[in-house]
Amino acid sequence: MNQPLLHVMIPVYGDSPFLEETLNSVVKHLPNDLPVTVVEDPSNSQELAKTLNKFKERIKHVVNSERLGVAGNFNKCAQLSSGIYTQIIGSDDTFLNNPVPSITRLMNDKDVPTVLIPKAKVISNKRIFNLTDLFKSFVKPKVVRDRRVSSSQFARSILIGDWPYFPAIIWNTEFLLRNPFSEKLESAMDLDLFVRMIGTKFIVIYLNKFTISYRRHEESQSTKLSLNGNRFIEELACHSKAVKIARTKGLKTEKLLAKIALSVRLHAFWKAISLIYKNPTLSMKLVTISLKSIK
Repeated sequence: MNQPLLHVMIPVYGDSPFLEETLNSVVKHLPNDLPVTVVEDPSNSQELAKTLNKFKERIKHVVNSERLGVAGNFNKCAQLSSGIYTQIIGSDDTFLNNPVPSITRLMNDKDVPTVLIPKAKVISNKRIFNLTDLFKSFVKPKVVRDRRVSSSQFARSILIGDWPYFPAIIWNTEFLLRNPFSEKLESAMDLDLFVRMIGTKFIVIYLNKFTISYRRHEESQSTKLSLNGNRFIEELACHSKAVKIARTKGLKTEKLLAKIALSVRLHAFWKAISLIYKNPTLSMKLVTISLKSIK
């Protein structure tokens, strides 16, 4: 039996109010022979069970034997994947197109990609203004065709703040198994993984085709952690790790960009301003975080 080119994995925990919309997009845009698996961290959610029952003919459902946490469940997705590539998407995101034709075309290249980054449309609650999205609109290069970048170019773009929308990235499964997400982190596990790869050789391709709608909302993990400062603390810790790696490998530009950590500082400071009247104590904490030096 031939190995599938792509296996789509959807990690879930508890009630997932957008999951049915996600699974409807799977049915609409992905071919029936493309494996799709929902990997549930045990929660005893009745609503989750009802939603998944509607798609039992199309979507495989796996329940972990114990609670693994966010990063642990991402790693479990990689372990369960049967595909050459694995795409882990959020239970609040939706498919816009089938990514398989793009992957198939690129597999004909001499050097097959390690990481593919699809274009994503952001679905955002109007009450959420996200400085990260605005910042990305200025620093992200225009992609008018599939664009291959070197590992050093990618590292620099990551350190500037042009982070791919996570977890909708398409990963070479073997790469992901060799480089698991850190289970010590709650939100910056993608940044941490890419930081660990600084100075190594891997192939990144930005896809020109819109594939995913990425949703921002108040209940998302990243939004919650930005409101208590933990997200920014984790991101600055990743930059600190990047400084050490770049220093060891003699990468001066990467070291400088990691120290500046511009996007993290701007985002934390903007969040501080938005909370200055509502929660002045937290606002001051975020200002302190945004000014923290990285050595």
